[in-house]
Amino acid sequence: MEIKDGKSMVRSLKLSSYGEIRAACNGLVLLGNSRICGPIVINPVTREYTVLSRGTIALPQDESYGFAFSYGTGVYKVVHLFRDHLPYFGCEVVEVGSHTWGSVDGPSFGLISQMGKAPIVSLGAFHWMPHIENNEYIVSMGIDDEKFREIQLPKTSGRYDGVDMVDCLSIVSQADYNQLDVWILEDLDASKWIFKQRIIAGLTLCMVPFGYSSRTKLVLKRDINQTLFTYDFEHREMKEIEMNEDCSPCLGSNVPHFNSLVSWKNRVGQRLER
Repeated sequence: MEIKDGKSMVRSLKLSSYGEIRAACNGLVLLGNSRICGPIVINPVTREYTVLSRGTIALPQDESYGFAFSYGTGVYKVVHLFRDHLPYFGCEVVEVGSHTWGSVDGPSFGLISQMGKAPIVSLGAFHWMPHIENNEYIVSMGIDDEKFREIQLPKTSGRYDGVDMVDCLSIVSQADYNQLDVWILEDLDASKWIFKQRIIAGLTLCMVPFGYSSRTKLVLKRDINQTLFTYDFEHREMKEIEMNEDCSPCLGSNVPHFNSLVSWKNRVGQRLER
């Protein structure tokens, strides 16, 4: 879905035959369909793709795939976090271009209860919101060191939701029925958050972050009727997005994506602007 000038437009990447979209990175898309094969990494523009080996099979609601570029090693990595029938968590990682999944020590028991969504990637780590609500921390795994840790959330009231804010992690807190507070994670190791802005715009109850259409515009979704809004940080203005008839943001989860000509074979400092 593209959002431009207050209107939404849906464009098909024509990838449904390959499987479901799990994550995206630098214009590459990670697809998963464990019934047929392992995950697939594809560039929707060039149609170049590679099939990864099949990892541990789990139900969609009991797993999460992350996809990121490692600036330390110059390779793309796929992380697969999954929950077994006990239920304990397992984790495995594979480099794109390799065919061997490596086992990683997963998060401790009880640290995460919410699964099914792709993690947000920023500050050299994957980040998961661990629970549907009442979160006091986020769970992060370093892209390079592959170690899990807890990152304490800022001490404020309200429900938290995480969203990718163009190469950084943004947290939106429902502080009141007409108030949303936006925080930015500045320092991963120190769990340091910066307060960005307070949004006061009519009834914001049941609004959750949907993504960012630019560095200055936050996209919000109202769960009650699935309508979308943009909030402009510079002008402090909230506007409803004119929805295309084919646009259904309520279906499944969403991941940020932009078209590019990048290939996972080019392993030199791929930092792309959206």
